[in-house]
Amino acid sequence: MKVKDILTDKYSYRIYNAILLFAAFAATLTLTVNGSYIKHGYDISVNTISDRDFFAPSDIINNIATQRLKDNARSSVPDIYNHDSSIDTAVLAEINNFFTLIESNDYDESFTDAATPLGITENIFLTRSQYYCIEDLSYQQYADFKDNVLSIARNTLEQGIREDTVETMLTSVRDSVDALGYDRKEGDAAFAVLSASLKPNLIVDTQATDKAKEEKAAEIDDVVVLANQKIVGEGEIITDEIYALLDQAGFLKKEGFKENISQISGVFILLLCTFSFICAYMFFIHKRLYKDKRSMVLLFAMYIIVITITHFMSELPYMLVPILPFTMLTAIILGTSEAFFLNLFVTLASMFIYRGDISFVLYFWLCGSIISVTLQLAEERNKILLCGAVNSVIFSAIMAALQMFFNTYWRDYILSYTAYAFLSGIISIIVCIGSMPLLESAFGIVTDYRLQDLTSSNQKLMRRLMIEAPGTYHHSLIVANLSEAAAYAVGANPNIARAGACYHDIGKLSRPMYFSENMQGGNIHDRLNPYDSAKIIMQHIFDGVELAKKYRLPAVIVNIIKEHHGTSIVRFFYYKQTKLSEENPSITKPDEADFRYKSTLPSTKEAAIIMLADTVEAAVRSSMSKGMTEKEIADFIKKLIKEKLNDGQLNNCDLTIRDLDKIKDAFLEIFKGMYHERVAYPQLNDKE
Repeated sequence: MKVKDILTDKYSYRIYNAILLFAAFAATLTLTVNGSYIKHGYDISVNTISDRDFFAPSDIINNIATQRLKDNARSSVPDIYNHDSSIDTAVLAEINNFFTLIESNDYDESFTDAATPLGITENIFLTRSQYYCIEDLSYQQYADFKDNVLSIARNTLEQGIREDTVETMLTSVRDSVDALGYDRKEGDAAFAVLSASLKPNLIVDTQATDKAKEEKAAEIDDVVVLANQKIVGEGEIITDEIYALLDQAGFLKKEGFKENISQISGVFILLLCTFSFICAYMFFIHKRLYKDKRSMVLLFAMYIIVITITHFMSELPYMLVPILPFTMLTAIILGTSEAFFLNLFVTLASMFIYRGDISFVLYFWLCGSIISVTLQLAEERNKILLCGAVNSVIFSAIMAALQMFFNTYWRDYILSYTAYAFLSGIISIIVCIGSMPLLESAFGIVTDYRLQDLTSSNQKLMRRLMIEAPGTYHHSLIVANLSEAAAYAVGANPNIARAGACYHDIGKLSRPMYFSENMQGGNIHDRLNPYDSAKIIMQHIFDGVELAKKYRLPAVIVNIIKEHHGTSIVRFFYYKQTKLSEENPSITKPDEADFRYKSTLPSTKEAAIIMLADTVEAAVRSSMSKGMTEKEIADFIKKLIKEKLNDGQLNNCDLTIRDLDKIKDAFLEIFKGMYHERVAYPQLNDKE
């Protein structure tokens, strides 16, 4: 295979999905831009006179008035300060350092001229007269001078210095120095030291201040223009505030790209974030879905249909927007978690197109979440209708509750909205049941209901297997039980596992008597050489795939038939040929490759589980008949699984070592139920 082909085969789904996502994004943006969010209105401008009365179509928050009140509330809150003790320490340390340097004369005492100050420390500079004044002090005077300077500094720092009170602080320090009774030179020297070293130590706590301001602002209620309240009357001047309200109410006329650039940009960013989220969700959480081209095409098709219909339903009650049928089909086809998140995604995208509000989002989010969960309880196809009827009642209750919550008093249309919600549930069920077979056929999607139908004994292939290969039929049923239990244990799809196990050996219908479970009387292989026997045994894979396609079985079942043996070796005939070569030197030792299945390794958990169940079923059944204990059976199952693991047969599936332990335990529980010890009934002569 060429490198180009390898890359294309391995990474083609990424390009495929990128094209689908881009197309979905472009379609959503186009429908949103051309939807009811951007519509024609009235020619209105600030400082003109209104030619009509305008009333609020719904409750509108007056953002300008609200913001004005909040700003006033914020400005009323004073700044909150913190006392920074590290500044106190630094100031006192600098003053002490100043006196230490004075005492040690550890600086250049020469003055170039009388006007040049001498820098004792980094911040403290003295003039010639101030410096000599301190030097001329006696020992006791110097000690008192030092103590007084430090005392004033401490007191000032304790009182606190703010950035905006530095001038006031210096005046207070000057008064404190003057109160000491120093002459002018001594006082100037002390003030020079203090004024140069003292710094603001009360720092504004921005976080605490902002929090206090916001708490004060939060106490202000929004200024609301109630529904049907007049925004502006005919003949009144349109102010900036009124203009903003008219804009919020959607009365302004906006045409062309430039006029709507802000709104279009906002929608573009919101849609980009929404699509990025759902893309990341599928890639990281549901990568298996992301790699499934058919599922992605199905989702794309359903999504485009939903948003297109939504675009043309902007004048109808939003309960009829077809989001719920989308969620219902997604839940049935893909599963609960996928339906839950995709419902939220489609709800948000449709909201932009429909011009929905918070009640729109809440309604479809709550109803979609209920659908995602409840449909998983409908284990059979005929229960979907009942589930849908129950959901319709719940949808009605949700709609009534939302309308009563968002309206302060009873309105007549609440009843009609509730009826529409019930109707939407019924319509969703009809659409879901009617479209499921079409979707399964058109996109090759297999649902759990389809898988359950396939396991029925009334299916043609199952009946053929039961009649033409009864041994294989019973073997398949046991493998199905084992696979289903193991699938539940490791979080795989139990319906796929069971259906795949039921059909994994249908290829044996071509030559049923060549397989041991169907043999009656002698063994046909005793008359064949091991090579021919192995070829016949391995051929049942290809016969099974051909038969599955003929009967139009789902692709997932076909893949299981193809993969359930992987590239395993047909050990019995390989060992038989090896023994013949050892007994007869003229016979060449067999090549292991000639006795391996020419198929592909299991690519899914379900295919790997069926491979393991198929391997252990016959081996354990024969072992139990020999009286092996439960522990010996458990060890034997573990050994068989380990052989498959060591042979590389599980390299392409997602099973972990912990999963293999769970599978072993699940197999053992099934075998214990099948081959449990029975009570020995007493014979007649025992009673006697």
